[in-house]
Amino acid sequence: MNNIIYLSAFQHVVWIVLLIVISMVIYSWTKSKVANNTFSVIITIVIVYLLFVQYPDFVWFAVIGALLFSVSKPDIKKLLKDFRI
Repeated sequence: MNNIIYLSAFQHVVWIVLLIVISMVIYSWTKSKVANNTFSVIITIVIVYLLFVQYPDFVWFAVIGALLFSVSKPDIKKLLKDFRI
């Protein structure tokens, strides 16, 4: 088991907060896409498991990407609206 993450107390708290916030965001997204609540929970559990257990380094890329998307959301909408092939 070489994938064990050793965290300090502060990192542990940050990790739990990220787990809760990302789980809520993923659940709300899947709930809006899928009508069945049980299936939404299952999809959320699978995604969170893959993100936090299988690929824990990817969590920071997801957080940074979400922050960049939320900061530049109006610019991205304008860019996509004006984009023509």
